[in-house]
Amino acid sequence: MTVLAIGQAAFFNMSVYAQVPECRPNYVLVCRYLGCEGPEYENYDELRTRELVIPSHPEELKTLLIDAILLNSGPFTQTFPGLKLQSYDVHEGVVPSRRLKLYEYFGGEIRGIK
Repeated sequence: MTVLAIGQAAFFNMSVYAQVPECRPNYVLVCRYLGCEGPEYENYDELRTRELVIPSHPEELKTLLIDAILLNSGPFTQTFPGLKLQSYDVHEGVVPSRRLKLYEYFGGEIRGIK
């Protein structure tokens, strides 16, 4: 009964426990064996940006281009997240803010990768 209860708790809380780095390998192994597909790993605290460059757009007035490298420093691959861009004035107040979906910001040499 105890094993059954633990198995049920693990199954019904898969979306939570599969995000824990110590537990995820067990879920991957069991899902491979059973032929199921576990939830995608998502820990956005492990994502970092590097080489941020914000030049003016060469053709559009009052428009900026944003170019950055997004790095996953976590132990597992992750899906690309939506991004929130915010600008601040000199008094640290938010000026414009925008949420970008993957298809809106994803470009460059790796377009087509999910």
